[in-house]
Amino acid sequence: MRVHRHIARDLMDEGIRVNSILPGLFDTPLLQGAPGEFAAVVETLVVNGYFNGASVRLDGAIRMAPRAEPRQAFAFSRSPSNSQLPVGDASATRTQS
Repeated sequence: MRVHRHIARDLMDEGIRVNSILPGLFDTPLLQGAPGEFAAVVETLVVNGYFNGASVRLDGAIRMAPRAEPRQAFAFSRSPSNSQLPVGDASATRTQS
């Protein structure tokens, strides 16, 4: 799956760029996304010469598992008064040092 990176490295001195698109479902008899979306990614990879050895997942995040529960943000203080707080204690406050 990452063979294209090795090929891209080998061919970059020749001015040849190698990228891959990992498509999801597109609007064909077997697929669901719009073909124009795929074409836009291809155009971006071709026009922007800075892409080389890139893999672009074009699947509308269908392969991403949903979050089990919302993440809780934690803030920690480096002040001596809060230095004994256990890691992950949400009651800690962030201060500038």
